[in-house]
Amino acid sequence: MAYLSWNVKFGSGFGSSLNDVLTVDTEHGRSWPTDPFNPASCTIVSRNIAAWTTKPVIGDIIYVSSATDRNVAVFSGFIKDVQINYGTKASMDTAVITCEGPLAQPGRKQINSVAITQDKTLFQISAVMIAYFSAYGQILGSGKSIASAQTYTGNLLDLINLLLTTEMGYAREIGVGTFIIGGDYKYNPQVNFYPRNYDTTASYTFSDNPASNSEMRYDPTGIAFTSAAQLYYRQATIQPQGLASQTSGLSNYSITQDSLDYNTSQALSHAQYIVSQYASTTSRPLSITASYAQQTDNATRMTTYLNFLADTNSGAGNLIKIVFRGNTYYAVIEGRSLFADTSETSVTVTVSGYDNNNYLILNNAVFGTLGTSGTYPGNKLGF
Repeated sequence: MAYLSWNVKFGSGFGSSLNDVLTVDTEHGRSWPTDPFNPASCTIVSRNIAAWTTKPVIGDIIYVSSATDRNVAVFSGFIKDVQINYGTKASMDTAVITCEGPLAQPGRKQINSVAITQDKTLFQISAVMIAYFSAYGQILGSGKSIASAQTYTGNLLDLINLLLTTEMGYAREIGVGTFIIGGDYKYNPQVNFYPRNYDTTASYTFSDNPASNSEMRYDPTGIAFTSAAQLYYRQATIQPQGLASQTSGLSNYSITQDSLDYNTSQALSHAQYIVSQYASTTSRPLSITASYAQQTDNATRMTTYLNFLADTNSGAGNLIKIVFRGNTYYAVIEGRSLFADTSETSVTVTVSGYDNNNYLILNNAVFGTLGTSGTYPGNKLGF
């Protein structure tokens, strides 16, 4: 059976290669669209420590890319810890290297009495990132909501998540590749920030019965549906900093969130929109799992799967299409986990339904066209 092998490099310069990699286990993003973003994680197990010429140490940049196509990076971040498990002889020693994504940097940063001017949400993120965050990448757009002026004291990652909650946007941790002569790449950790409704095109399709070679195959047992128990709200309260709380709806199924909405009108629209988007009891896909072995019947499908594994293609905020028993579901990726060993590679993506994300997008094949209030429930234009 064909399988994917993975290239792990760490340290300064072009990076030192980690030999005898046994497993790679990564986590990106979040489980639910109402959750905050935490740093990505990666655990790498390798053996034959005696062959190390350079030791991996805490703080080193580390990245994992496909040995088949070095242009596909599945993790880029920093070494958090190195643990050596000794066997009865040197050849049985193993190293467990735990790593963290670039969002760990603002997670360790405390800022004090920093004045931030009123601006679009992503512009505020950009301002603090440029000032305090060495792994900051870029913002894709300005954001749809306006954040209030403030003097902030606290954890920098908490501020980022507060602004992303206000925006209902996304953070995506990726590795930015630099081509190295000889066909290799070096990846530097970077975080990009995206507004709501950023990705409106489904570039990848998963199907239990692929209609084309470019569609990725999954086993029907690899899909999970939810009746929205974790994403069912008939009441939402938004607590904008320094302003009166705003509530929409009345129910025991409620959610309360802090925000930096700049006025009560925007905060009320924010609350109304949450109720309109999360009041459905319709069952929808929650997660889907697909392995490389399921793609090996076709070379095009194998290549598509490998490309999907790249952190830029399977990151939070990307829209995908899922076909299950003849029904088509559009979903937005919230998180991704990948596990690879010497025999197999498997990826699981956690998703939210497109109807949780259908902000005002005109004339879009997935998200619809502008219609009446009966077509779009509540406050479509207000947020």
